[in-house]
Amino acid sequence: VSTQSTGVYELDGLKPGPIDHGAYSEDWISVVRPLLQTRIAMHSATEITFNLMSLTNADRLREVHNSFARQNMFEFDSKAAEKDDDVYHFVAFVPFKGRVYELDGLKPGPIDHGAYSEDWISVVRPLLQTRIAMHSATEITFNLMAVVGDKIHALQKQMEAMSGDPALAGQLVELKDSVLREEEKRANYKIENIRRKHNYLPLIMEMLKILSEKGMLLPLTLKAKEKIAAKEKRETQKS
Repeated sequence: VSTQSTGVYELDGLKPGPIDHGAYSEDWISVVRPLLQTRIAMHSATEITFNLMSLTNADRLREVHNSFARQNMFEFDSKAAEKDDDVYHFVAFVPFKGRVYELDGLKPGPIDHGAYSEDWISVVRPLLQTRIAMHSATEITFNLMAVVGDKIHALQKQMEAMSGDPALAGQLVELKDSVLREEEKRANYKIENIRRKHNYLPLIMEMLKILSEKGMLLPLTLKAKEKIAAKEKRETQKS
């Protein structure tokens, strides 16, 4: 959408020319707003699903996602999920304008879970507890994560606020130490992610090949089996 003189024009590359949506006095957004509202209302659940599919097919997102996939020597075509199969995906709870909404990609739209005053977690907590209680005590096929702000950014803002007060020098040193610890954790996370994404299978296969050529693979395999059997025997005797 573009403004020219006192008129609002829509520029669509699929149309032969600009579309004139009429004149405006001071606020040209007042002309655009009902146009956008009408077009958003025209979108069906099918169209939204199509837009989401376009997002999930983005090359960069797919590269990042696949970089954390489990490494395999052979790739097998997986069958499509059936009605009774478990479909694993993320469900998010977010506070927005005094209400708590659940965002589930398998649902046609956000789910409104009601209003909150100050602590929106108080609305989410019983929902999570109810869903967790639906699983057995040994169930581990779900995970609970919190999306939080950047700790380093928050600490640096506190440091900026204290930098001009000599009486807060001690607290400033503690904040600097906290920033260093957070930076160290991120460096460790980076190394961990590199190790997780690296494909060690070719190295492992080459080592097994060398051991086999030297006649060491079978004796080592038998020795490992003996250790496992002895360990299982000790655990059985203890029980």
